[in-house]
Amino acid sequence: MTRHVAFLRAVNVGGRGVVKMSDLARRLTALGLTDVSTFIASGNVIFTAQGKPLELAQRIEADLLDWLGYPVAAMVRTWADLEALVASNPFKGVTRQPDAKLYVAFLWEPPKEKPKLPRVSERSGLRLFRVTGSEAFMVAERLADGKFGVPNLPLEKELGVPATTRNWNTILRLVNLKNLP
Repeated sequence: MTRHVAFLRAVNVGGRGVVKMSDLARRLTALGLTDVSTFIASGNVIFTAQGKPLELAQRIEADLLDWLGYPVAAMVRTWADLEALVASNPFKGVTRQPDAKLYVAFLWEPPKEKPKLPRVSERSGLRLFRVTGSEAFMVAERLADGKFGVPNLPLEKELGVPATTRNWNTILRLVNLKNLP
């Protein structure tokens, strides 16, 4: 049995796709996943299961479609993969403003074509600077109106694959969790 994390797209974002994390954990436990727990309310599910990440993602997606009535993409990574990602420190040496936000996007599959990098969107203030396998890394600078860009939709359009984006601090907190089930 291997420890995994599923990052669910479009769960509890902007008042749409509202799902209670306790209900989600019960549903995925009924699917046969064990030691299921959630981390914050944005669709991060930690669990233990046998199987490859893509196979688990497809099982989760099919079950959530049946339960919720709308598609929810699931990007599943092993715990070891997340630890390696954090250890690689993908933002080290990246030039940015002190208040910039750092994001990692988990892609459903590697993009068919990688864009020329870095890719900067003046409209959203996002800078896509690295795509490695099934992850993309972005920096969001503060826009003139004081807001930060929202990274997921422009990224999906650019790469042509489903993605779900998390703040890098969320990933650091997740990997540093203590007392996992």
